[in-house]
Amino acid sequence: MQIKEIRKGKKNTYELTLENQETFLLYDDILVKYSLLPKKEISEKELKQIKEENNNLKSYYVALDYLNRKMRTKKELEKLLSKAEFSKKSIQFAIQKLEEMGYLNEKIYAQSYLHDTFAFTNDGPLKITRKLTDLGLQEQVIQDAMQMIEKEAWQEKLNHIIEKKARGRHTDGPSKWKLKCLQYGINLGYPKAWVTEAIEKLPWQEDQELLKREKEKLIRKLSRKYSGSELEFQVQRHLYNKGFHNQEE
Repeated sequence: MQIKEIRKGKKNTYELTLENQETFLLYDDILVKYSLLPKKEISEKELKQIKEENNNLKSYYVALDYLNRKMRTKKELEKLLSKAEFSKKSIQFAIQKLEEMGYLNEKIYAQSYLHDTFAFTNDGPLKITRKLTDLGLQEQVIQDAMQMIEKEAWQEKLNHIIEKKARGRHTDGPSKWKLKCLQYGINLGYPKAWVTEAIEKLPWQEDQELLKREKEKLIRKLSRKYSGSELEFQVQRHLYNKGFHNQEE
C-alpha cells in the first residue's frame, strides 16, 4: 500500500493519506521513526504497527494534557484514559512514559493536596487520608505527607469549626445540638475524641427564649390531639427529645 500524501496538521501531527483514500493523523515521532514519505510503500502489518504505536503516543499526549490542567494521580489518569477509550496497552505505555519523565510524583501530589485541602476546606485528617487512599496513593506516602501539619493545628481549626457550628441557627436544646455538632465534626473527618473535646470547651446553656418558642409551637400543634395533663406530658416529651432536658422556667 502506497502513501499518497502527507500534510502538516495541528501541533506535532501530520495527516497521512493512503492510496485507498484512508486518512489518519500521525505524530511526528512516528513519522520520523518509520521514515514515512509520499509514495513510500508500506505493508498491512507495518501499517497496523504504526497505528498501534501512534495510539500509544496519543494516549501519552492526552494524559500530559490532563496533567497540564491540574495535578493527578496514576489512578486518576488511568480512569480518564480508559474513559477516553484507550486500550490497556496504550494506557500502560502512557503511565510508564510519564513516570520515566518524572511527571507522576505521588509525594508532591500528596503534599500539595494536603496543603490546599487544609487551607481551603474544613476536611479533617481522616477524611483527607481516605480521599488520598481512594486516589491510589501508597499508604507510606500519605502518612509522610500528613506529618506536615501538626496535631495542634488540626485541633485549633476544629475548635473554630465547632464554635461556628454551635452558634448557627437551630431549634434544638443543648444535648441534641451537642450530638449534631459531634456528628458534624466526625463527618468532616476529625477523630471523635478531638470533636468531643472541642464541644466540651464551649459554654452550653439552655436558651430560654428558644425553649419558650419551641414549647408554644408544640402546644399549638399537639393541642389538636391532646389536652390537659396528657398535652403537658406530650409537650414535655417532645421537648426532651429535642434536647431540652432542663425545662423549668
